[in-house]
Amino acid sequence: MKKLTEKPETIIINGKTVCVLTWFNNLIVSDLYNTQQEVFKHFGLTINTYFDESLTHAKFMDYCLKNIDSDIFIFFDLDCVPMDNKIYENIVDELIKEECIIGIEQTANHLDSNFIYAGPACFGITKDIYNKLGGVSFDGTYRSDIAQEYTYLAYEKNVSVKFIELISSKNNKWKLGNNRFFGNGCFYKFKDSKIYHQFQTNLEEEKNDFKLECKKIINTYNNIQNLVIITSVLNISNNPLSYTNTRSIYTYKERLEQTLNTIDSLSKITNKHILFVETSDIPNEDEEMIKNKVDFYINLKDDSKIKENVNGLYKNSGEALQILSSLKIINLIKYDNIIKISGRYYLNENFNENLFDNENNIFKECEGGTCFYTILYKVNKKYFSNFIQALNETYKYTEQIENVFLRNFVNNSVKVDQLGVTGNISVNGELIVK
Repeated sequence: MKKLTEKPETIIINGKTVCVLTWFNNLIVSDLYNTQQEVFKHFGLTINTYFDESLTHAKFMDYCLKNIDSDIFIFFDLDCVPMDNKIYENIVDELIKEECIIGIEQTANHLDSNFIYAGPACFGITKDIYNKLGGVSFDGTYRSDIAQEYTYLAYEKNVSVKFIELISSKNNKWKLGNNRFFGNGCFYKFKDSKIYHQFQTNLEEEKNDFKLECKKIINTYNNIQNLVIITSVLNISNNPLSYTNTRSIYTYKERLEQTLNTIDSLSKITNKHILFVETSDIPNEDEEMIKNKVDFYINLKDDSKIKENVNGLYKNSGEALQILSSLKIINLIKYDNIIKISGRYYLNENFNENLFDNENNIFKECEGGTCFYTILYKVNKKYFSNFIQALNETYKYTEQIENVFLRNFVNNSVKVDQLGVTGNISVNGELIVK
């Protein structure tokens, strides 16, 4: 805990000096300091906590922007914590990529519950944008609550506003736009990272709930064992495949419904994070719907190399490149297993998690023993390097992924009779049950 006279610790991310800060001015919430610190330390994240009874929330933000030498500022409320170690990098990446401000989705219900602004509970801004927007106070105005004025100014001066999106809330206390609500105990998502914000921790009930949730966050992060990867191309091209001119008999809407069923069926797997890898242009509302169902979402549509492969003659090459590219954003060290399922396929009533809850690689052998099915499989962490090697071989040599996986895993895997997965082949609709 620091006094205003003490300099903050800064960190370097992508060549930029970053200062991460939180603050409180009343000892009634001082016990939350330790709670918040435990979470940040657990994820290896640096945060400067200041205590000063003379400053309000807005005045503290004013003071920092005016007096601290840093390229980028990230503010957290004392009752707001990360749920992984990615939030700093994700905020900094966006602030570098585009002139913008970043904050949680929030409304001031006493002013205008329909105007969503970048709220200060988790808020990112560069010193340059702060100056461009006039360096005005974060205090409320006739039209603004704390920090809200910066959203108005951003819109007026053609600066983007990026939102840390609300996923869910434990209660519906306040309106958030036309048809959404937020309240105490909110979960938010930004790119592939999540945060939690309690609100109203001056109340004993909310303070206790925040402490309990922080313990859950730490325990959950420690105990997640499985990374489940879904590969998907919802909005397909009209390009032919190597073996047929028909890429899919299903409409976009049908493919979306099938894919949502894929995600929902993964409830049969415990201790998991879901990584959804898309490579096509899809409507924003559909993208948001998927994001709210998974832990990590990445769309590789803007990578011309990946898109060319995904839409090319060989689907296997595209899928391999999808997975290889998406794994760059994931810290694999924390996972015991990778489970991959193809989009539009789903776990059926015969899926047995016990077959996957071990240190084995799990595959089903094709008829005749010439390949491994790749609509659903599991690779243990001891063989992650083999997995990446197999993907590289598939991508580079446009070889059938089923044959490559057999070659790489035939001597170090358990072959099961039944995977417990169902789906329809895209090119002809044939029902597959394995």
